[in-house]
Amino acid sequence: MEMKKLLLLFISSCAFNICIAQHSVSGTVYDIKTGEILPGASIIEKNTFNGTSTNSYGHFFLISTKADSLVNLVVSFLGYKQLETTVKKSAVIRLGLEPDSFSIGEVVVSDFQRTKSRLSAGHFKLNPKELKNFPAFSGETDLTTFMQLLPGVALAGDGNAAMNVRGGTSEQNLFLIDDMPLYYVNHLGGFLSTFNADIIKSVDFYKNAFPLRYGGRLSSVADIRTNDGNLHEYDIYGTVGLISSKIGIEGPVIKNKSSFLISARKNTIPIFRWLYGLNLGFNFYDTNLKLNTILSEKDRIFLSFYRGNDEVEVNNSVELAKNLQAIAWGNTAGSARYSRILTSNLYSNVILGHTTYRYLQTTKSESVSDKNHQQINQRFLSAISDNFLNINLEYYSEKNLEINSGFGFINHNYSPGKSSVIQYEEKQELGYPDIRANEYSFYIQGRLDDFFGFSFQGGLRTVFLSPAGKNNILPEPRIAVSKQLGKTILLRTSWDVMHQTFHLLSSPGAGIPVEFRIPSAKFAPPENSKMFSAGISWDTGVKEIQLDIDFYKKQLNNLTELKEGINFASAQHNLENTIWAGGSGTSKGLELLLRKIVGQTTGWAGAAFSKSERTFKQLNEGRPYPYNYDRPFEFKSFINHRISKKLSFSATWVYGAGTPVTLPVAQYYDLEGETVLLYGPKNSVRGAAYHRLDVSLTCLLKPKWGESEWNFSIINLYNRKNPYFYFADYDYGFNGTGKMTFYQQSLFPFLPSVSYSFKF
Repeated sequence: MEMKKLLLLFISSCAFNICIAQHSVSGTVYDIKTGEILPGASIIEKNTFNGTSTNSYGHFFLISTKADSLVNLVVSFLGYKQLETTVKKSAVIRLGLEPDSFSIGEVVVSDFQRTKSRLSAGHFKLNPKELKNFPAFSGETDLTTFMQLLPGVALAGDGNAAMNVRGGTSEQNLFLIDDMPLYYVNHLGGFLSTFNADIIKSVDFYKNAFPLRYGGRLSSVADIRTNDGNLHEYDIYGTVGLISSKIGIEGPVIKNKSSFLISARKNTIPIFRWLYGLNLGFNFYDTNLKLNTILSEKDRIFLSFYRGNDEVEVNNSVELAKNLQAIAWGNTAGSARYSRILTSNLYSNVILGHTTYRYLQTTKSESVSDKNHQQINQRFLSAISDNFLNINLEYYSEKNLEINSGFGFINHNYSPGKSSVIQYEEKQELGYPDIRANEYSFYIQGRLDDFFGFSFQGGLRTVFLSPAGKNNILPEPRIAVSKQLGKTILLRTSWDVMHQTFHLLSSPGAGIPVEFRIPSAKFAPPENSKMFSAGISWDTGVKEIQLDIDFYKKQLNNLTELKEGINFASAQHNLENTIWAGGSGTSKGLELLLRKIVGQTTGWAGAAFSKSERTFKQLNEGRPYPYNYDRPFEFKSFINHRISKKLSFSATWVYGAGTPVTLPVAQYYDLEGETVLLYGPKNSVRGAAYHRLDVSLTCLLKPKWGESEWNFSIINLYNRKNPYFYFADYDYGFNGTGKMTFYQQSLFPFLPSVSYSFKF
């Protein structure tokens, strides 16, 4: 019954949207050289400064405040030459911008645009040009490491690209690449992310005031769009670096009508074995494929595919015993998107897709002696896969009013874990049962900008979940309000409710992602978060420098933890006996961000004061304890300076208070003389502070055959010994007496690197 009402309401809203029409100018902004659509471009009516911006698909809608039949527009986008043009009202147009690689001028931004783009400081739009100038780790710029520089995203430490946002865990972040959700987004156990910086076109990152089209996670959303492929000519580009090398090719299938993009990346040399003498083989790769077809001025189809995989092999073989362990993990995802301009002020997108994450662990043991030969093969597989359908509508009814609505369906297929053991030609199989769950969602959202100085965004998203015959109705009201004071100050506040219908169980794995996802159940209901945020923005009036101050308070409920001493991969326990459920968390903080986005020098400096705690009645005697990535204070800075048209310099410096750890407080000897450690309260000790300086110099060359650049980077310029993990070593001493000594293991020394990129 609920589904019938849901569909009826959805169809009614569609009909309402279609019935309303406006006298307007609408269309698409694109790169005139490649045909790429440009999300976030600014379109301003000259003289009146009435304006709007393109949505994530490059579309815009603008109502003129003038009575004339012609409209004078100023169109701008960072990194492109500004365009001034005159068009007719009621026209659906295409506006092409010419790239300007060395532009350091100002971008025209109206008061309207400032209000609209800053409804929440929790929305951070990342510029791919800044990302490409980011100091490279062994020649590889990385998106998630770049995002760790933002206030509210905890510094995870060396060799860890995990995203822990405002007290949330890594799986509570929704990562979308061309509308495809990915469950695990790191390579090399956390050193790099799965996102190839060479093909990223735009990134919208949200920490609060989440648009209602997003759901399924608790802490953040990263909506990543890749290049669509050059419609006019063929491009070949690549990068050769120490950790990985990558190659890409794009071009027209049918000139001006259809294009393709193929990109691949793979590790090149075993740098970690050389640096640290590790006895392991580590390989990874990822590929991105995209097909873009323009059916008409109003219709477009995109086909996207992603596949990435990591594999670690450890060989512990000796003369009479062989032991080979291998762990592999990765994502496979694909989607088809049909985009249509239904009317001049109504856009639609229909997305059909699939995504899968797999974790596979195998062990082959063999012992050989004069008397017998024994061989044991073990295999453990955990996976989650989704089939999904999304229908989204964007409607613009009058000046500054936008209405969005949509419907979503996800068919979840959980395989928490299955193991098999073959010994003496006998096979034993164990495992948790596979579980399916259907998730339906519907949302409707309104957004009104510049209404007597106020801007509003709010609505309701409702999720219907049906796992194991039990229905859950999960309402998610969200609202954001801002008030413009004069031309320089903006006050804002937001309230967000989010749900997550799966749980993550993780075990320490020395950087290897030992992670398992299980569905919500009666004993472990869906996780939820409620977050309040309030802040102020101030345009300083000095070369587009903006200051944001944001306060937040977040409550997390129905959290889970893997029980201590449980080996999930042994698959000998039912799910209920494997986890601690019913946990809660609180997080609050104050964030400051000073950012400059245009000019010869760009970048930001940010600071965060925060506190994050967890509470489980089964852990720490039921008392709250600090979350693993809780850092009471962090400071982060990034600067990019264009020295000349061919030379640029960038640097980052970060500082973070130490994270909490659990250490022994006493020891005793048992009856067999073995040392037994007694641990103090959970996470009751603070580790050493973390700080690091990275620098980079990029030299852009213009050979006759295309473009090329050299990047020289130094990670950890002043060779700071930051903590990677802590361990204990027991010194037995004389006469059987001794003591336990604790040590800090560091990872990155002073580490220079060089990479070469090309395009022709």
